[in-house]
Amino acid sequence: AVSQYYPASHQSNSVDPLAGRALGRFLNDIVLTRDEIKGLSRGLLVSNSGEPAPAPTKLTEWLDRNAPQLGNSYANEVGRHYG
Repeated sequence: AVSQYYPASHQSNSVDPLAGRALGRFLNDIVLTRDEIKGLSRGLLVSNSGEPAPAPTKLTEWLDRNAPQLGNSYANEVGRHYG
């Protein structure tokens, strides 16, 4: 779907908040909070309900259609909500 390769980085949970804060200072944004890291570590992005996904579009289809625009700009969360 997306033709770019980005290596994944695997650090301990104690390193992730530090990296998130450092990147946030560089971008003047809040990149990843401690609570978000905890939720990701506990697998909260995975549905275990057994129900079909409520979204009409598969992520892979959306990626195929939107690949040319992905990564072309940065959306600052603080700026979008409080700027």
